[in-house]
Amino acid sequence: MSAGRLTDPLLRLLGADPATFRPLYRTQRLLLQRGVRVIRARRGLLTSLTPFRLLCFFAGLYGLMAALTIAGARSPLLGGVFSLVLGCLFLLLVVVTDNFDVLVNPREMLVLGAYPQDGRSFLLAKLAAFGRNLSILGVLLFGPPGVAAGVILRSAVAAPAFWAGAAAASASTVTFGLLTAAALVRTGGKRALERLLPWIQGAFQFGYFLVMGGQKLMSLTTAQGPDALGVLPWVLPPFWFIAPVELVAAGLSAPALGRLALAVATPTLLLAGVTRWLGSGLRERLLEPQTQTAPRRQAVRRRPRAAVFSGVGGERGRLFALLRIQLRADWRVRSEFLLVPLMGIFLMIFYMRDLGIVRSIPLPAVYFYCWLLMAGTDVLTRSSRPESLWWILVSPVDRARFSLGTIPLVRLFQLAPLFAAMAVAQIRAGGPWPLRLALLAELLVLGDLLIVAGKGVFPDFPFSQSRTDGGGSGARTALALLGGLFGGIATAGVLVSGLFGVPGALTGAACFALLHLPAGIWARRRATAAAESLEMTA
Repeated sequence: MSAGRLTDPLLRLLGADPATFRPLYRTQRLLLQRGVRVIRARRGLLTSLTPFRLLCFFAGLYGLMAALTIAGARSPLLGGVFSLVLGCLFLLLVVVTDNFDVLVNPREMLVLGAYPQDGRSFLLAKLAAFGRNLSILGVLLFGPPGVAAGVILRSAVAAPAFWAGAAAASASTVTFGLLTAAALVRTGGKRALERLLPWIQGAFQFGYFLVMGGQKLMSLTTAQGPDALGVLPWVLPPFWFIAPVELVAAGLSAPALGRLALAVATPTLLLAGVTRWLGSGLRERLLEPQTQTAPRRQAVRRRPRAAVFSGVGGERGRLFALLRIQLRADWRVRSEFLLVPLMGIFLMIFYMRDLGIVRSIPLPAVYFYCWLLMAGTDVLTRSSRPESLWWILVSPVDRARFSLGTIPLVRLFQLAPLFAAMAVAQIRAGGPWPLRLALLAELLVLGDLLIVAGKGVFPDFPFSQSRTDGGGSGARTALALLGGLFGGIATAGVLVSGLFGVPGALTGAACFALLHLPAGIWARRRATAAAESLEMTA
């Protein structure tokens, strides 16, 4: 007897028609597997994978890194908490970004409404496909950490206990994600959820750094259990779901039993909320196609696009506004652009806090500070939709000045946060305050010089290169290596000047300031040539 025939009695018990359920289930599963948006394949070895398989690849990678974190943590219980946080964040991002869009899709009712299908079979098919994909991701995320917990604690019961807590945490996370997404759709419509997508994409990318720094984080925490952290285990839900492992490792205790009770109550209450609030209105208010009404005339008309060019604030302000509009319209490039300072802050303040300090100079932090400033200039040359440049190309804007207008944009969104992180790293490195302040002044002037030089290294017109093809050519790879070389030379200059104390640091700052003039002339010529060669059909 086939597996489908074996499930027929269960489907009938749940009130579904098996003949209707099976084709709907296959369709929903295909939509979920193809509709992955939280991550996209780049050109390389991973492009042969389907979107869902690529997502599974990263889930397995997260699970492996979480297992290594538990193995290297001073406290296996805190390492388990970290792995639960990492896995649940992964599931939350997937649910809100990818799965909810398929689970709640009013457009499909316009197609299926004419076909014989009942609501119960339709809803169960969605939930079955939804649960299958999340179960696969959950096994990849929490399977390796559970094995690691069992090995480290030398207990055959520790792994099943971890998996039980992870299952409850996953159910709570998925349910919370569904409720959050449904609340956004009900209050603000589909646009409210779409406005959240750039932040979700950035959070997913920022999760890479949590994976990178997980072992470092766990090596700095206490070697004791959750009780040593005071009130935090009672406030933060991940500590509740590690309670089964805590009972296995430390034996029965009132705090562990109390947190276990919270772990059991949390998914129960959330599932009850889904059943009564989301479930009752899923078909009537979320699945039914919305009626199209004529838009009301707004009381205040939007300013025409031409007004942007003739507004107040001078030409530089208008060009800066145009760049912000173009960046705001492309959320993928915007998230990548804003990710650069986040990566730098993480690396300089947290991950490399004690590496390579020479005479109050944190060398790895200085190098990443220099390299990331040049990399930020390269991000602004790419776009997910280069054809949207037509409204700039036909507008009365000087192309060369518009291209050079990316420099203040990088200063605001890249130099300011990276210099703040560099200041924290410099203060942590120690040394007398006059030397610290002199080195910070040198690094500030150097950072601005590198932004100008970065425009010369990457002179392409802003947002003119395809984002998917931006890193595939050998020429661009050579330019990226050249930017890294510039960063290494700048780091060596800071090191040499710092060896001579305050006079050396101030002399280095003066030299970097003098280099602004030739670097600016070179960058202007390169940007002007790139702007003049741009054609409408490029």
